[in-house]
Amino acid sequence: SLLRSESVAPQLGDFLAAAALVQSRVFGVQVRDAEGAWHDTQCLVPFADLINACAAGQSNVDCATNPASTHFECRATAAVRAGAFLCAPYADQGENGRLLAGYGFALPPTPDASAADRAAFAAYLAALDTS
Repeated sequence: SLLRSESVAPQLGDFLAAAALVQSRVFGVQVRDAEGAWHDTQCLVPFADLINACAAGQSNVDCATNPASTHFECRATAAVRAGAFLCAPYADQGENGRLLAGYGFALPPTPDASAADRAAFAAYLAALDTS
């Protein structure tokens, strides 16, 4: 069989890299079931994964499932000039550990950030330092 050939056999490292890539692109969304109850889940949303991350309070996009639970909408929450980036917070303020584990980056901590948030950012900077 084709998979028994060493040249195409899947490797654990390749699988983990692919899984991390997909996980870093999913959105937390809410969907309504047949009885009308809302549930949290995750899904890939074409083009929405191109929205950049920013700190809470600096976003210019809000994304959510519409009230009928038929589609996912992203809307500008502020004027966006031509060529500017769209950005939304990927996590709540102070969740650099979550950003680092889920997306591979961290944001500069705020002045009142927790020790854990500062440590996650320091770990991120250390990982970038290749000297």
